[in-house]
Amino acid sequence: MQILDYIVIFVFFLILSYIALKSIKDKSTLKYWLNNRSSGLWLLTFSHVASITIAAAVVGVVAAVYESGISFAISSVIAVIVGMIVLALVAKKISQIPEEHRFTLVDVFKWRFGKSVKYPIFFLLITVLFLLTAVNIVAVTQLGSILTGLDYNVFLLISFVVVILYTTIGGMKTDLLTDSVQFWFMGAMLIMLFSAGFLNNGFNLILELPKTHFDPFAFGGIGFLVGTILIGGFVYLLNSATWQRVFSAKSKKIGIKSLYLSIPFMAAFSILIMGIGLFAAAMLKNVNPDQALYLLIIKLLPPGLIGLGYAGILSIILSSVDSLLVGGSTIISREFSKSITLKNARLTTLVLGVIATLTAFLFPNIINLVLFASFLMIALVPCLLFGLYSKRVNYKQALVSMIGATIVLIISSFFIYKIAFIPAALFGIIAFYIPMKTAKNKTEIKESV
Repeated sequence: MQILDYIVIFVFFLILSYIALKSIKDKSTLKYWLNNRSSGLWLLTFSHVASITIAAAVVGVVAAVYESGISFAISSVIAVIVGMIVLALVAKKISQIPEEHRFTLVDVFKWRFGKSVKYPIFFLLITVLFLLTAVNIVAVTQLGSILTGLDYNVFLLISFVVVILYTTIGGMKTDLLTDSVQFWFMGAMLIMLFSAGFLNNGFNLILELPKTHFDPFAFGGIGFLVGTILIGGFVYLLNSATWQRVFSAKSKKIGIKSLYLSIPFMAAFSILIMGIGLFAAAMLKNVNPDQALYLLIIKLLPPGLIGLGYAGILSIILSSVDSLLVGGSTIISREFSKSITLKNARLTTLVLGVIATLTAFLFPNIINLVLFASFLMIALVPCLLFGLYSKRVNYKQALVSMIGATIVLIISSFFIYKIAFIPAALFGIIAFYIPMKTAKNKTEIKESV
């Protein structure tokens, strides 16, 4: 990289830091967690796109396309479109829950099934947040290693200091505002890189790739693709960070509409990412798949635009880290803090960042991290949907569903890792057909819901 590229990245960080520092004087936990429930339509829409497009959805998909072809990318495109539609439909249902129970998904589960489900759902949702945060820390560390030439573990520590402390200062308001900036950097990077690949004879080179690169079943077989089409999109239902943004909306209508408006942007970004992955496979030989996106930027873009390309990747990473850590901080603070203050909320965010960084150190493979996190969310989907749409199910069935599905997922991962989510989700559904008598649940869903 040349000096112009570093200037672009410096300006990018300067903009984000300015936005974050403006929030340092905030004293309200409601503002830190939910932006005082005053988020507007387009602010939420851009934030959904920026935050849901995590590092795995870009760096990981490009890596998978480089290594095995379009199979994983096709699954991702379908999952994101289905997922956003499902989110919007379920958001309409959840919006009918009283406002005091619409802070986090843990609050929703407790309202429906009672305090008996508090600890297992808390543990499982926090595990998902750790894993997804670790994915983004791995990505920023890999990018930094390429930029500076430093060892992966050395830059991991640097990533912690920069990314986690930046996130700790902010909150939901800062998250939404920085997401809006990062949305445009992200979009510019994808369009620019795709265009550069096309102009550099990339399309003709793609046609020379082995036929296996265009096999839709290459990544995980027919089971993975079919499973993704049928239930993969439901993974977004258990992303606490997404729900926290929805709960921060000015009105219920705005929260739901923002999810629908994000669909065309998410679909367009997913298609561009698949194309970029194919360009990487056609133009780069014998490189680390996790670094394919970064190396393609260096290969195709001139000075100045390389910096803009890396700023786009940083946008993807930082927007997700913000949302995930603030989401985790909200869950922990509300459930376990005896004194809910802004200081405690920020301290909790910092601790979560430390644990996520350690996870990234132990498991530096992006695809494996995101797959297990996604599978765990899918395993919990039946519990959420049965709770929302059926008045007959009870907390015992919910406990068996979420705990049993998790155990099935872990066991299945040793034998059929890439489709372990299928038996886990099936068990989660079956659990609600097992007769389990219990006293009438006082928090049972109201007739109006």
